Amino acid sequence: MMYVTIWLTSILEVEMEKELQAKPKLDLLQLGRAMAAILVLMYHLTSKVSDVYIPGYNFLNGIFRNGQTGVDFFFVLSGFIIYYTQSKNIGKKDRASKFIFSRLARVYPIYLFITITFIIAYVIFPDMQKDNFSVAVIIKSLLLIPQTKPIDPVAWTLSYEMLFYLMFFSIILFDKKKSKIIISTWVIITLLNTINIINVQEIPVLNFLFSNLNLEFIIGCFSAYVVKKHEFKQPVFLVIIGTVIFFIPWSMDIRILYAIGAMFIVIGFANMNLYKHIRSPKLFVYLGDASYSIYLSHWMSLAVILKVLLKLNLDKSLGSFITVSITAILSIGVSCFIYSFIEKPLTKYVKAKIITKTKYTNVELNLSEID
Repeated sequence: MMYVTIWLTSILEVEMEKELQAKPKLDLLQLGRAMAAILVLMYHLTSKVSDVYIPGYNFLNGIFRNGQTGVDFFFVLSGFIIYYTQSKNIGKKDRASKFIFSRLARVYPIYLFITITFIIAYVIFPDMQKDNFSVAVIIKSLLLIPQTKPIDPVAWTLSYEMLFYLMFFSIILFDKKKSKIIISTWVIITLLNTINIINVQEIPVLNFLFSNLNLEFIIGCFSAYVVKKHEFKQPVFLVIIGTVIFFIPWSMDIRILYAIGAMFIVIGFANMNLYKHIRSPKLFVYLGDASYSIYLSHWMSLAVILKVLLKLNLDKSLGSFITVSITAILSIGVSCFIYSFIEKPLTKYVKAKIITKTKYTNVELNLSEID
């Protein structure tokens, strides 16, 4: 009888794993991640070129001048993925440590590698140093303590990511009643601060905790809730509506509108994957996987590549447009190299060391890999 029980248990475990792995992959979201990372890269490239390296040259007539909105897309997508993969764990405190360790293992290894690379570069080449290069800035950067100009200039967003992870960690750790109180309080105060009924902008810590940017994660969570509860028959229309809203050049003072556009795109993409079985091209899936490396490394790679190409007078022989285009392609290529040969093995190694190896956990982490 005991052997029969073991045999049946084994079969059930295998079938459960197959069922989990058979869930449709939301790989269209990877396309969204790839485009968001490239938007931010092109935004910084356009600014660097016109302001510093080729003064006055407006690459592609400034079409990427609003590309910083890629950050808003990232925040919405991050909220979506965390809620989509982890909502079942809310109130289950035994899952809290696995959640936070998996997030730290995802964020920190390649971030620390790239930040330390920045620090070494600033020390070896003093002319590259920023005005605020100091021990205090280095420590804050390594710990992701909020500041306006971290060592890697794009890393300010990671402080908001970590805050969101901590908030989600708290609602996994506490029971559902306490979780509702925590999240409701955070969202209400954030909303009141956003519409200036209360104003904490003069208090840096409170302004960070209740920044309107945090609403973008909440919008992402809401998007995941909608996808779990409703099927949309025409998801392409959602993507079209979202794209129109997202690419209208709204003022950055009302950047929440970009998040709303991103919400429609994410809901549409998820429905296209889940119910229409539309898949993303493999190239964009790969670029989506590499988007974190693209995001973290592009600031320095753009500067180095531009300096080298201009030193070779490529802008004179080939023209500014081709030179800037080559810079973008090479920068993405460098980021992909970093992803494949540094980020991916490093993250895998760290996760293997700090996360309990169970079949359930491994499947879950694979699902959340796109965050």
